[in-house]
Amino acid sequence: RILDFNKIEIRFNGDWLNKLTYSDIVKLMAKTTVQQLMERDMFQERVKHNKPVHGHEIMYPMLQGYDSVSMDVDLEIGGSDQLFNMMMGRVLQKIYRDKEKWVLTTPIINGTDGRKMSKSYGLSHVLELADEPEVILAKLKKAVTASEPGEKSPGVENLLLLLKNFADEAVYNKFVEAEKNGTIKYGELKATLAQVIGDYFADFRENRTQYLEDRSYLATVLADGEERASKIAKATMKEIRHLIGIR
Repeated sequence: RILDFNKIEIRFNGDWLNKLTYSDIVKLMAKTTVQQLMERDMFQERVKHNKPVHGHEIMYPMLQGYDSVSMDVDLEIGGSDQLFNMMMGRVLQKIYRDKEKWVLTTPIINGTDGRKMSKSYGLSHVLELADEPEVILAKLKKAVTASEPGEKSPGVENLLLLLKNFADEAVYNKFVEAEKNGTIKYGELKATLAQVIGDYFADFRENRTQYLEDRSYLATVLADGEERASKIAKATMKEIRHLIGIR
């Protein structure tokens, strides 16, 4: 329902980034300017408020963009917050391979406190695929639904966005209408949302449990993946070194 692992291949960017030499990195950084990197809205906002922008943060878009070159990406899909980094990959693909790379962004789903759903803010802030409905409900109960008089609640809008993605249309429309006429019950909204998300990932949780119980199978898969990734990484690095002029 999410990914068909018979048709996909998982790659780790450490397979090529960890092999970059100082010379490789210097040549990569020479493909852009500090002014271009500082155009990122996050950096502009910090400069505006006299907050620091660290050197490694400026390099990050280049390294993520280099992933596109290493994997010869045609299309990259990611959250809207990653647009700048993904576009850097588009720039580098044009420079190194003289080909277009397409970028497709998806809306950001916020966590229980309205910030971007990220483990960086703590596990209670995110809804994990393996969470049982009761665990999801416990996390959703912390979501702030209050708002100033006459204003929409960002917390409620976020819950409705989640509901739109996981519930059927009739259920979603019911709560949207209730929110509009002021009869919405937030406890019911959170309970419904916890149940539909839990139901959506029920098969995933069951399969995950089965895989985790079969340690020998997991070991075989990991060993096989490591061997295949190593062969691919060697071939990739040889190609990339040729592209950037390193022997």
